[in-house]
Amino acid sequence: MFNSVSEAIEDLQKRSYCMVEIMDDGSLKVGEESLKSAKELSILDNYNFGKGSDPDEEVDLYTLSTPKGMKGYVVAGFGEHVDSAHARIINHLLRSKVSST
Repeated sequence: MFNSVSEAIEDLQKRSYCMVEIMDDGSLKVGEESLKSAKELSILDNYNFGKGSDPDEEVDLYTLSTPKGMKGYVVAGFGEHVDSAHARIINHLLRSKVSST
């Protein structure tokens, strides 16, 4: 669907998706909506990029929604580019998705 992460983010922003911000206290912000934790988010979709021979270039982009309908995205890198805060959000969401099926 998308050729690059930047192309995907540009498209998502045109469709009113916001980057999920992680605040210093661990709470999250999606657009104007503040959330206490990742438990309040749902995964809509995910896109994989850079699945080649270099694991440091691998990235997953997740689209998410809030209870009030705000839509956001999180980019999770691998290897030395991993952001532990974003990785915790995705890990929590994936575990809750598996346990609810």
